[in-house]
Amino acid sequence: MRVYFVRHPKPKVDPGVCYGQLDLDLSQDVKSSAQQVKEFFSGAIPSRVVSSDLMRCSKLARELSGGVSLDSRLRELDFGEWEGKSWDEIPRSESDYWAEDWVNRAPPGGESFLLLTERVLDWWYGVERQTDGDMLVVTHAGVLRVLFTYFYGWPWSRAFELKFDFLEVTEMVLVHLHGELLLKNPFSRLPKVEEEAQ
Repeated sequence: MRVYFVRHPKPKVDPGVCYGQLDLDLSQDVKSSAQQVKEFFSGAIPSRVVSSDLMRCSKLARELSGGVSLDSRLRELDFGEWEGKSWDEIPRSESDYWAEDWVNRAPPGGESFLLLTERVLDWWYGVERQTDGDMLVVTHAGVLRVLFTYFYGWPWSRAFELKFDFLEVTEMVLVHLHGELLLKNPFSRLPKVEEEAQ
């Protein structure tokens, strides 16, 4: 079973604005975004398409497939009261406090990275039990960081070492219900797995 992960297209938002679960539209035509993804698959999109229910993911997913399953567990990190504000507007005392331990601390009214991992892995454990048919997952950078940090066996504090471009597709192969990571995308900029990483 192959699972393909794609990060959503670039959203329509001003530079420097904090957004996580803010429901943003796309900055470019969804058809051109979908065409870029289809080229990766040579036009043959997996039969199962799962997506975050936020617009910047769901619009792409619905353009790719007529039968999309939306799942709120695939949403980006919730930045709470910071959503939609420029980073310059956010009190430095608040952002510095969060940045000191972003794994365990949450923005006011939002969620910590640790809480994000709990809901994303709750979704993933269900996927691990499936064995039939390939799947395409349209989601966010934060969700991808959770999943691939987990696949690598890294501590959560290393999650931001992983970078995912808009519309970047990464392939995962499940073998006998255990995840074997195969990075076949030539445009992927993921770091190599380090043997000593815990």
